[in-house]
Amino acid sequence: REVHFRVQIGAYRNAKLSRFLQKNANFMVEEDENGVKKYMMGNFNSYNEARNWCEKLVNKGASAYVVGYMNGERVQNLKLMPAEYLK
Repeated sequence: REVHFRVQIGAYRNAKLSRFLQKNANFMVEEDENGVKKYMMGNFNSYNEARNWCEKLVNKGASAYVVGYMNGERVQNLKLMPAEYLK
């Protein structure tokens, strides 16, 4: 299985904000079925790496959390990931 993690820092519908963030190479953008754009940072091979980065962002005042991907698909809840990937 291909597994990786990212840190989501926001989800927005605001077109002006979306255009600004899309131009920044530090962010990856996913759009859901409702047109909400989700902004993520990083592409971590381990949950701990992503969690450490997330904690740094939260300590600086960001509202951030870790999201997981399996075989290129976003996992809707980390509780659904096999436990061996969350160590």
